[in-house]
Amino acid sequence: MTVAELMLKGYKVADVKYQRGYMIRKNFDFGNSTILIAGGSRKGQFYALIPCMESTQYCKRVYFEAV
Repeated sequence: MTVAELMLKGYKVADVKYQRGYMIRKNFDFGNSTILIAGGSRKGQFYALIPCMESTQYCKRVYFEAV
């Protein structure tokens, strides 16, 4: 599933956190990002990883919630 498909199902961005790890920034398309499922305290919540423009050592983890 991609972010575009998730948005069509009625989900919206709930929260953004930083995560250590590099993601390539060149020609990045947020709509085609793969959706992952969180574990731990956010078990079952959907998220996507996007590049961080402020640092090369971190990326952003964008969480989604149903509207």
